[in-house]
Amino acid sequence: MKPRRKQPAATRAALLDAASAAFSRHGYHATGTAPLVAAAGLTKGALFHHYPDKPAIATAWVTERLTPAIEQDWIHPLSLLNSPADLRQLCRTQLATPNPLSPLTTLTALNAELANSEPSPAAALENLFATLRNAIADLLQRGKTTALVHPSVDPQAEATLLLALISGLTVTATTPDLRRGALNAMDAYFETLKAPGT
Repeated sequence: MKPRRKQPAATRAALLDAASAAFSRHGYHATGTAPLVAAAGLTKGALFHHYPDKPAIATAWVTERLTPAIEQDWIHPLSLLNSPADLRQLCRTQLATPNPLSPLTTLTALNAELANSEPSPAAALENLFATLRNAIADLLQRGKTTALVHPSVDPQAEATLLLALISGLTVTATTPDLRRGALNAMDAYFETLKAPGT
């Protein structure tokens, strides 16, 4: 019998893949470690060798899987934009079709689920929300600098409101008609951010 070769990177990747599927579909509290291990094709010993408990794997999943997905879908595109019209278009592109498994929907749902429970994954989720809020605020500040955003806009305050609107829309406007109506209402809000004459 050949001795098993340890492949820690592959083991971690299999566990994080299983966590991605489970946390996105079922949430944190409804996901047990046994289904994670089974989905990864590993043993509980392998899980606990890499992660001491469920909060640790959830925190690693937020950091190593959910954060890059949010960076790809939202944070990087936001870094390239300067105006409320650009932000409106990004929102329309990312939010046009309800998707219960999108990274932002998952982030929003898990943040609500873990807000007053597991400190480590909750802190990782809040850090990700803070990064996203700051990316929106940076866009609005760039817009103010280039006279595309109304001078009275407070970028941090508006970013907080916008992120609440955007993330709330992902979990509440779950049908195409609701989504369309919410995006149309959001369009009117974006108009209030524009500098005069833009």
